[in-house]
Amino acid sequence: MAGTLQQLVNFVSSKEDGMYSRLALLTGKGESGWISAAPDSDDEWIDGDELFENLADDVLQAYHFLLNSPTSVHFTREQWKIHNKLFGHMMQNVSLEDGEGNEAIVGRHGLLTMRIAMVLTALRKWEAGWNMKDVTCSDEDFNITIELVKVLLEHSLSLSTILPGTERKRSQMTCFHRVLECYKKLPESFTYMEYLTATAAMDISRSTAKRWLKKMLKQNLVAYDNGIYRKVHSTE
Repeated sequence: MAGTLQQLVNFVSSKEDGMYSRLALLTGKGESGWISAAPDSDDEWIDGDELFENLADDVLQAYHFLLNSPTSVHFTREQWKIHNKLFGHMMQNVSLEDGEGNEAIVGRHGLLTMRIAMVLTALRKWEAGWNMKDVTCSDEDFNITIELVKVLLEHSLSLSTILPGTERKRSQMTCFHRVLECYKKLPESFTYMEYLTATAAMDISRSTAKRWLKKMLKQNLVAYDNGIYRKVHSTE
């Protein structure tokens, strides 16, 4: 969809309008320098038209097969358990961070997971030539989808930090999980003043540090007893 960060920002400038959470995004650092597209030898030459004609024919066959054979994809209890645990955990993590729209990104990636898994299952049905309507997603396809969407979700959260909102110029990309990064650097137990000292060393303002501590307590990441805060490790 976009080759540069600015092109993405031109398309959607805020994660609060609902469009951003609907996108599957992947980012990476481009390598500078020229890369040759020439084959190593004449034997490796591939006719592009022939290649895509064959692929297009496969897609057409799959389309007609699945059109004439309706499919209902099912998931096992264990697969639902994995799905609920993963996205429940991610929902808890993003709720720690400031800003609107974070939960929507997680929610829609949870939906995207099941959609991709259903597509893979339907393609398995076409490959095998099954005519039955009810098909259960295999653990292999489900696990592939989970790993794929985990990457897409983290990239989407990272890219969301560049969205300018009402500003015209995009922001610098930063770490999305700022609260969790702070949490990981804290000692196993600490007093309130030790917490303020530690966060100050991380260049976190006192008001932000206080707000983050309240969120950690609310999400049961830390427990408070008799003047001492202790880490619970529920982010693992």
